[in-house]
Amino acid sequence: MTNKSQERIGLIDSLRGYALMGLFLVHMVEYYELYWYSLPTIQEGATSWMFNLFGGKAYAVFALLFGVSFYIILSRNAERGVDFRWRFLWRITLLFVIGYIHGLIYSGEVLQVLAVAGLLLLPLWSAPRWSVLGISALLLLQSTTYGFIAWIVHSNIEYEQPFFQYIQKAVYEFYAHGSFAQVVAANMVDGTLGKWCYMLESGRFANVVGLSFLGFWLAKINFFTDVNRYRKRYLPLLVGAVLVALACYYSERWFTAIPHAEKMDDAWKGILEMYSNTVLAFVSVLTIVLLYQYPLFQRVLKLLAAPGRMTLSFYVGQSLIGVPFFYNFGIGAYRWIGQTQALLLGIILWIVQVMLTHWWLKRFNYGPLEWCWRAATYGTIKISLRSRTPTRISE
Repeated sequence: MTNKSQERIGLIDSLRGYALMGLFLVHMVEYYELYWYSLPTIQEGATSWMFNLFGGKAYAVFALLFGVSFYIILSRNAERGVDFRWRFLWRITLLFVIGYIHGLIYSGEVLQVLAVAGLLLLPLWSAPRWSVLGISALLLLQSTTYGFIAWIVHSNIEYEQPFFQYIQKAVYEFYAHGSFAQVVAANMVDGTLGKWCYMLESGRFANVVGLSFLGFWLAKINFFTDVNRYRKRYLPLLVGAVLVALACYYSERWFTAIPHAEKMDDAWKGILEMYSNTVLAFVSVLTIVLLYQYPLFQRVLKLLAAPGRMTLSFYVGQSLIGVPFFYNFGIGAYRWIGQTQALLLGIILWIVQVMLTHWWLKRFNYGPLEWCWRAATYGTIKISLRSRTPTRISE
């Protein structure tokens, strides 16, 4: 592999590391869901900043990059004459199982949703580019959410509040006051069901799948790898994304004033929020892509590449630390820690994670969960975990 190719992969890893950082910091100020249980009357500045920077955006970048990785894995195997689709189906099945197990601890996890997105992407591997882009556009425009709204309005279903709120209200009680066994038992069915109801009702499921499709399409046209071809387009696209984001911001009052059923007010407002968050996610991605072209910023961004290579291990590992810290069965910190303190703690823990990943990847080829996932995908443990020669993380 050439150095140029290594740098291109480094960009994608840096973007993935950025998304992982954003998700973690949002989870910290959210108390891993318990912020919504003990919602304070006054929101701290740290919470506002984190939600504005990463809330709804970090997971969007995560989903976009899932589609990019989907294409890279299948295309590399295709170049070697290997049809990887059936093995990839097994790979995303394993991801769904990992996500379910992870969800027993932290129900807000997104791995199950990404696995379903991969399942929906698989039949489109050989489809024309325009069809993938078209489906992505329909999903990102929230066509399914409009359909859901129409279905509820024209049905006899009572809908005083979203379904997920009924479910999560009871589940949060176990997070706030229950034992570890009660948390796991609650998440087996109700926590998982609440997560999926939220994903479907809020439009986030359509958003995740649409972004995965878009990431697949962008990878197919080499948007992140053929830098010389797209270099002159990155800045105009960034300016366009900023203008669209401003349009979303200033049109909020107009959009919410469009006649709609009062009981669907939350869903209606959520559509505009999805538009805004998706566009702002692109603003952050394009900003990083542009900055990556400059050596000074590239050196800084490459610090995120190591966590980006161990995303699965650290995404799950963060929950194994954060959930016991905030929930009742552990320290129960949601009762006494403020959002500002939680954010500061999150920043410290993130720095430790970055240091740990750099130490780990100088000695090992994969993160621990990445190795397990890879070994299970190929059905063998004869996959070298320990690196024989120390390598530079930027590679």
